[in-house]
Amino acid sequence: MTEDEIRQRVLRAIRKALPRKDVTADARFEDLGIESLDAMSLIFAVEEEFDIDLTDTPGANIRGVNDVVREVLALVSPKDAIGA
Repeated sequence: MTEDEIRQRVLRAIRKALPRKDVTADARFEDLGIESLDAMSLIFAVEEEFDIDLTDTPGANIRGVNDVVREVLALVSPKDAIGA
């Protein structure tokens, strides 16, 4: 699975949890008016999409969509993501 495919899946999971048209790969949660509890809901949606645990990622500084993509890339190997 490519980085772009992972990015698209992250966006799909976030848009499902937060149905807004303005959610892009460059979107920051603060700019979208998303507070910490809502951000955690989005993180949980991504965790379910990829069957991973982002909350245990040491030093994770997740403030936007690209940050989520970066963390998912670090945790998901190509073979793990196939068919998910």
